[in-house]
Amino acid sequence: MTFAPRRAFETMLSQWEAVPHEFKVSAYIALTIGGLFLVYLVFRYIPVAVQRLGPGGLIALGFLVAGFAVAYSVSLESETTSHLPRHEARTSSPTSGSSPTSSSAAAAPSDWSTSISIDPMTGEKSCYAISRSVGPLHRMEFPYDEVRGWLGVGYDGSTEWAYVGFNLSPNLTDAKTENGYSVVVTRMKWDNRIENVRLTQDWGARFLHFVDDRDAIAKIARSRSVMLELNWYGEGRVHFEFSLTGSAAALMKMRDECSGN
Repeated sequence: MTFAPRRAFETMLSQWEAVPHEFKVSAYIALTIGGLFLVYLVFRYIPVAVQRLGPGGLIALGFLVAGFAVAYSVSLESETTSHLPRHEARTSSPTSGSSPTSSSAAAAPSDWSTSISIDPMTGEKSCYAISRSVGPLHRMEFPYDEVRGWLGVGYDGSTEWAYVGFNLSPNLTDAKTENGYSVVVTRMKWDNRIENVRLTQDWGARFLHFVDDRDAIAKIARSRSVMLELNWYGEGRVHFEFSLTGSAAALMKMRDECSGN
C-alpha cells in the first residue's frame, strides 16, 4: 500500500499537470507574490512571536503541528483504494458528465464485469460493462508508477457511451485544449488493425471518452483485444492492452439491466 502523503502528492501532481499552461502561469505569479509576502511576515513577526512564546510554547506548537499532520495522514490512509473506482456517466455530448453516487458490481466468468449506479436525487439508473483493470505494458516512473486503466461502456436506457478510465488523471502532452476539455487524437490497435481514434478529456478528469461511441462499442463487442497508445507527460508513448474476452456478453447483460429505465 502506498504511504498516504505520497498518494496525496501523486494525486495533486497529476491534477496540476493536467491544468492548461495559461492557467499555470497565472498560478505561478500568484504563488510568487504570496511567497514574497510570507517572507516579509516571517522576518517581521516571527522573532517577536518566538520571544513571547518561549521554549515551552514552541514545543507545544510543534506537537500541535505534528498532531495535525498525523491526523491528516490517517484520514487519507483510511480511504478506500479500490482498483475500480466509481465511473463517470455522461450524455451523448462528449464533454458533459456526472458521477454516480452508488454502484454494485456483478462478477462475470470473463475479463469483463457489469455494474449498476443509481442517482440518489433522481433515481435514474446507469449500467456499465467494464474490463479488467491493467497497468501499462512498461511501468512508468514516479508519480505514475501505480497508474492502472480499464475500458468501459455505459448505458442509461437510451444512450450508450464508451470510455477509458484511470485511477489517476492522465497527463497527456499532445492534447488540443478546448473550452473546458481537451481533444486527443491517438492510435488504437483492435486485434491486428491499427487506426486513429479521437478521445475527449474534461480538464483534470480521470476518464477519456470516445467521440465515436457507436464505432468503439461495436469493435469492443467483436474484437479479442485492444491496445491504446497515449503520449504521457515525461514518459513518451505508453501502451495499455485490454482483453475483450467476455465483452459481448457483458454488453448484453448491461443492456438488460437498464432496459427498464
